[in-house]
Amino acid sequence: MIIRWQKTFDASHRIYEDYHGKCHNLHGHTYRVEIEIEGKTDKRGMVVDFNLLKKLVHDFYDHKIILHRDDPLSICLKKARQSIVLLSHNPTAENIAKQIACNLMGHLNIEQVKVWVYETPSQGACYKLKRGEQVDIEWEEISFQ
Repeated sequence: MIIRWQKTFDASHRIYEDYHGKCHNLHGHTYRVEIEIEGKTDKRGMVVDFNLLKKLVHDFYDHKIILHRDDPLSICLKKARQSIVLLSHNPTAENIAKQIACNLMGHLNIEQVKVWVYETPSQGACYKLKRGEQVDIEWEEISFQ
């Protein structure tokens, strides 16, 4: 069975590591996330409870600042008690999609997940992950809410 889910969240980020363009400055987006999950239905007839997807994706990122874990800005933001998500890679649409896919695979009993992350209506990235595949991304959430 295949299910689809989409939602938006508001967050800010900047590209810190090995980047010198305008996206090095802290800025925000209304991200749109689309998720396609393949798996078996449980005894309730569900592949995944959509409310759990909201918690794992929307609530995790909404109104947070997404940074590379080595970004010195994270030190100031922690002291200012700002809610942040730190990734082991630059917080690009590609890496945010990868993090979401990895997180979902770790929390859900599913076979495959595809995650699309759009920074604008016309610019986004897709990451596909199958059960058993290795992923090279780590993350940490620091929340003061």
